[in-house]
Amino acid sequence: MFNMLLDIAGQYKDKEEEFSEHILLGAGIDTWKQKTEAVSLMTLHSSKGLEFNCVFITGCEENLIPYSLFEKKPADPEEERRLLYVGMTRAKNYLFLTSARRRFLMGREYMQNRSHFLDDIEKELIETEVPQIKIKENKDKDQLELF
Repeated sequence: MFNMLLDIAGQYKDKEEEFSEHILLGAGIDTWKQKTEAVSLMTLHSSKGLEFNCVFITGCEENLIPYSLFEKKPADPEEERRLLYVGMTRAKNYLFLTSARRRFLMGREYMQNRSHFLDDIEKELIETEVPQIKIKENKDKDQLELF
């Protein structure tokens, strides 16, 4: 893996920004091994051209999809919509879109709303499930149980 990284870095000699963009956006088709029994993690960018039986897209929240957490690099909403569509169309059989009300990123807590892009999905294609959180009553407040 390290040798592959060195080979890729060698192709970018004095172009650090292009190299970091290549690494951050991934190279899905170049590094993905079909027929491997494993979970593949990749960016929406790097999923172009690939297909999977089951796809999970996490972080379907405002400021993540469409991405706008950093003011220095404003997001293009239509490009962000297109990227989400690319990710969604990678699923052959199952597609799971998840969001969280509260998220910690880079040491900071964010309270998020669902991405407004989700509202554009046709209602008859959606099955919504809200997880049921069970809070166990702690009998002895001083000692926590492991199991």
